[in-house]
Amino acid sequence: MKIDCFSQSQIQTQIPSRDIILISITEPTYDFKAPDGYRDVLYLKFHDIFAETKDSDREHIAFNEKHAKELLDFIAKYPYIGKIYIHCNVGIFRSAGIALALHEIFTGESGSKLPQYRLHNRHVAKVILDTNAKLRILRERR
Repeated sequence: MKIDCFSQSQIQTQIPSRDIILISITEPTYDFKAPDGYRDVLYLKFHDIFAETKDSDREHIAFNEKHAKELLDFIAKYPYIGKIYIHCNVGIFRSAGIALALHEIFTGESGSKLPQYRLHNRHVAKVILDTNAKLRILRERR
């Protein structure tokens, strides 16, 4: 499976395909419509911050376990998909955090040394990896 990160402007120039799923990340107040033609699109809205926020903090929404579960459930629907495109505003922080975590989940290898992920949002990657580990444990107990 190939995982690529893009900025919002770059994703507009990509040619959609039914072999690609798209994860679209925006700020909570911004609405973005992905180009038609992807197999499916997951829209996530959270700020590019590097820590959990309290429920009382209405100004800032950090990536959280709910986002991670939604992401992992979305990916699980497409076990044979060829490519995953991930975009955020700039394409190097939030999208790279997701890409790094997915790389580690799919390959079992650390992605932290890969140059395309060097500026990733560590909080995003950690929440995804922790949630994935927790969900695997829960599935094994059933």
